Amino acid sequence: MPATLVLLALGLLGSILMFAGDMLLYFTPGAYDMDGTLRPYMRIMRDVPAGRVRIGGALGPVAAFLYVLGFAGLALVARGDLSWLVWLAAALLAFAL
Repeated sequence: MPATLVLLALGLLGSILMFAGDMLLYFTPGAYDMDGTLRPYMRIMRDVPAGRVRIGGALGPVAAFLYVLGFAGLALVARGDLSWLVWLAAALLAFAL
């Protein structure tokens, strides 16, 4: 059971890192004008310093790997006759990520 808890904790850490990476890429303290297009995102990304983009982009793959470990932790918790469905869901979540 401790290995399962470690995997779940790593998955939680992955979600926090993914959020931090997204905030580094897309956060702006200014006003955000949602017009239904991608132009507001392009304006934000254009004004973000290059170092922030590099760090935010580097956090993504690291966070995705930790997410996948968390999905494996979820699958290890499953018990019963239909536990294979949890393994299938974990595999599909990892593939979608």
